[in-house]
Amino acid sequence: MKWWKKISLIISAACTSLALPSCAEKEPVALTGSITGTVTNFKTGNALSGVTVEIVANANTGFSRQTGQTGDDGNFSFGDIEASSYKVSFSQSGYADNSKDVTVPVGQTVTCDAVLTIHPDFEITSDVLTAYYGKGGRVVIPEGVTSIGRSVFQDNLSLTSVLIPEGVNAIGEEVFSGCNNLATATLPNTLRTVGEHAFAYCHALTSITIPDGVTTIDNWAFSLAGFTSVAIPGSVGSIGYLAFSGSTNLTSIAVSADNPSYLSDNGVLFNKAKTLLVQCPAGKQGNYAIPSGVTDVEIGAFYGCSGLYSISIPQSVARVGDYAFNLCTALTLMTVEWTNPINVSYNIFSNISIEKITLRVPSGTKAAYQAANVWKNFGTIIEY
Repeated sequence: MKWWKKISLIISAACTSLALPSCAEKEPVALTGSITGTVTNFKTGNALSGVTVEIVANANTGFSRQTGQTGDDGNFSFGDIEASSYKVSFSQSGYADNSKDVTVPVGQTVTCDAVLTIHPDFEITSDVLTAYYGKGGRVVIPEGVTSIGRSVFQDNLSLTSVLIPEGVNAIGEEVFSGCNNLATATLPNTLRTVGEHAFAYCHALTSITIPDGVTTIDNWAFSLAGFTSVAIPGSVGSIGYLAFSGSTNLTSIAVSADNPSYLSDNGVLFNKAKTLLVQCPAGKQGNYAIPSGVTDVEIGAFYGCSGLYSISIPQSVARVGDYAFNLCTALTLMTVEWTNPINVSYNIFSNISIEKITLRVPSGTKAAYQAANVWKNFGTIIEY
């Protein structure tokens, strides 16, 4: 036997008998590492949640790409990945994409923080969103915006969904007016004001959650939207005329019981004292009697109520606003209790055939109604 073989056998035997650590078979070392990081808003420094994070190996290692999202704290993590070099990409609607190259050493965790800047699709001046140049679809308005200026998305038929972030306190006039394909809109808890015509003519918008905290809903704000239901929270203290008008699938307007300014009776919106009839939902069917004690009927209160065929007005009503019964096209009978006809504008019966409607008046008052402006235009006047 050769001398080196003898030495090898002697050493092997010695290692076995002494169980020396240096001679024992070593555990395999895992050739992996990790990537973690935080994504923040470049302007505000706040953490961004829901950012899509993707890692792809720069070398041909057989690693398949992985995708994750940042949590509420803006953090993300990819653990137990092959030690290699990677491209880490960050994307979120409303922000410009960002990417970084990182190298992951064996057994180590690499930090890969990123900041995202506002996407060029948006024009923002002094925290006010003033213009949108994007392609529509699902739009996430960037964090840091505090209000949305007039007509920013008006008549954008490509817009299907919008997420308005926390921090926005006002939606201006006509912002989403005419966005016929807008199907979902998420409003923030910080919202306080919904401007005139803000969501008017959004026919695909069947519902919306108005956050508790909103104080003002201006004229026409949700007119002719596709609503099937709507609930007004306790915080709302001002609702303009025609705010929920013309939605023919809307049969009831709900109001939170703790609202100090408004209430709902039989699905119809009134002020809390029930002296002002604010809005009858356009989907209401059949006949409707305005409750006794109501003194004012708001502008456009029955606008587009094309399913009502009979309306009764009590003696207590002293004012009927303009266009109150506009487009009540099924109306065939109106009953009033005034012994003396009140003065009304010619336009309260706009876009209906008043000459085909029967007017019922108190006994002994027919002649007065036949001589009164507007009332005399009814095709038939009878006493009861």
